[in-house]
Amino acid sequence: MKLVKMNVLTDHAAENGYAIPAINIHGYKSALTYFRALGEMDSPAIFQTTVKTGIRCGSEIAAKNLILEAAAEADREDIAEIPFAINADHADFDRVVVCLRNGWTGVMYDGSKLPYEENVEKTEYLAKLAHDVFEVPIEAELGKLGAGEVIAKIDQAWSDKSAAYDAIDEYVENEQKRESLKQLYNENSEQAKTQVKRIASAPYLTDPQEARDFVSETGIDLLAPAWGSKHGAFKFAGGEKPILFPERVIEIAGYVSIPLVGHGTSRVMPQEVKIAEKYGAKLGGAVGVPDEIIRTVIKEGRMAKVNLDTDFRIAYQAGDRQFKAEHPHEIDFRKAEEAAFRRVAITLKEKTRVLGSTGKAGDILSKL
Repeated sequence: MKLVKMNVLTDHAAENGYAIPAINIHGYKSALTYFRALGEMDSPAIFQTTVKTGIRCGSEIAAKNLILEAAAEADREDIAEIPFAINADHADFDRVVVCLRNGWTGVMYDGSKLPYEENVEKTEYLAKLAHDVFEVPIEAELGKLGAGEVIAKIDQAWSDKSAAYDAIDEYVENEQKRESLKQLYNENSEQAKTQVKRIASAPYLTDPQEARDFVSETGIDLLAPAWGSKHGAFKFAGGEKPILFPERVIEIAGYVSIPLVGHGTSRVMPQEVKIAEKYGAKLGGAVGVPDEIIRTVIKEGRMAKVNLDTDFRIAYQAGDRQFKAEHPHEIDFRKAEEAAFRRVAITLKEKTRVLGSTGKAGDILSKL
């Protein structure tokens, strides 16, 4: 396995119209499972650590070392070599510094909750540190929080006509549009709700011109914009059709020259949800980002890194629950774990097909 800087992968992906799977690891076994599946698919990947990974593994440095140990084991097993990076995901200021000092080949600073000026100031400082001292690329996030809360508020109000009218008045500025939506509510309340949600969500999306200024002022290598996606399995209320803004990603790509990143972009694969629920999981309302939208923002919006975690958690649940139901007398938990990780591997292979990263590892390695 070949450890490389994160931008070696993302630049190649952006130039060739595909995206790198960026995968959160949860320990040695998950990392080795990913290496085996990725080797089979000849796909590059970014392995990501988080605060929770560090807690689970004893420390974040221990988590990084487990990735390297899994890579070494994959080499011993003669798994096909792939290029991979190790990235610190959603890191605060101090975590970025620690990870830079301890061998990460990419960092993601999350200052999105800060005021714009403070986000710029801290991101710029860390970008200079990453580039000038450690020669490591840095990703940052820009966008406003609150779209999920607004959408939930609209959902809560919609069953009552008076409350729905109040929501329309609150979120729709144009008087003529307000009246037309109230009329539509009486004819097709769900269609009206979808329109109001889109209008209410818009102010929380990353502004393209602000994205241009942010990239210029900070010198970052990758930008994660807000475009309506959300972390977790329950991204959209009640399992409704996703309200996303892929056109905003495409617009932002026209304002910046660096690759973009998708957060909260798991598919929540229906076949895995079906298996998990068959054996007792309660995942009603679990909805993710459709594959066709992911393909669109990759091809037209230069999204070169797609973060993945929820899909693998659901796949693990599906495999674990199915094995235990079909083998009620088996007490060796390792066998259930093996069955669970087999489903995780199947899911990862499918994700590489959707992202277009299948078959790209060899091309990257040939150019190193």
